[in-house]
Amino acid sequence: MVVYKVFSNCIVQTYKTSICSKVTLIYMVFLILTFVPPFLIAYRSQGFWKKTEVYQEQPDVHFKHQLIIILENKSHGETLVWSTFSQLNNVVQNNLRIPVIKTKEEDVNKDGRFDSLDLKVEMPLHDEEEVYSVKMLLFFDYELYTYSNLRMEGLGYFFYNSPLAGSQLFMIGELRLHQREPLSNKGRDERFNIPIIDTNDRNTEKYTIEKILNSYVRRNVTTYLGNEYVDWKTGRGAKKPFIISLNILYPEETIIYKTGFWQLLKWAWIQYAAMLLIFLYIIHQIKDFVFRNQLFSTIVDNPLKKH
Repeated sequence: MVVYKVFSNCIVQTYKTSICSKVTLIYMVFLILTFVPPFLIAYRSQGFWKKTEVYQEQPDVHFKHQLIIILENKSHGETLVWSTFSQLNNVVQNNLRIPVIKTKEEDVNKDGRFDSLDLKVEMPLHDEEEVYSVKMLLFFDYELYTYSNLRMEGLGYFFYNSPLAGSQLFMIGELRLHQREPLSNKGRDERFNIPIIDTNDRNTEKYTIEKILNSYVRRNVTTYLGNEYVDWKTGRGAKKPFIISLNILYPEETIIYKTGFWQLLKWAWIQYAAMLLIFLYIIHQIKDFVFRNQLFSTIVDNPLKKH
């Protein structure tokens, strides 16, 4: 006759004792050894409370059509300036030049957010004028939405100089985010959504690059131009303008933010549970050996003996 297994179950043998006994004390020790060491190991191994986290997001960037341009002539010690700020233009009237400016922002992947800015500046020069140095400040609206809801006015500063007089400058770079603190994971953060240059302030000293940068970099969240590549061309023809061509990319950023309560708890629980499973198995094996071999006297309840 052929037989086969149709069902199986386990026979549980229990071990009993009174509350006021040595075995109860041993049982409490086992409980402590099961649950406390995993917590201590997880906590001391760093990262138990994961207070910050990172994610990636394409920022929503818009060029504000505000900029400051400074061209320097080493041989004559002259500086040519133009900006979109009338207060600054009034101060530098003797060195003011009106350029032709063309801008275009493109959304290459059609996700509703711009990916780059093309900026072309044609600065008129006299034939005897030569450009050896270029400084530019560009102003942007910068927003994040996914986890950190941030809106601020950002700044891009560009500087280049050459021992040779130039006719054209081409630069391609990226507008990057710099954090000195993690962003909040909830609420709208508009601490830095204020003008970098206060146009209502009549103090013209605040329009110097030194003052602007000194004030701006003290913010905990800023933007900057990075990963720059520059091509400087010489040989400007008669009556030709000095041409500046900038291609600024708006890349995806890795954002550091503060974790919320439930995310903090979830991460801690995963680490604790990983250690707990190991200790549950080890302590169970120890208890099985101790009670099965009656190292401490207990009342054994064996269901097989009842039949």
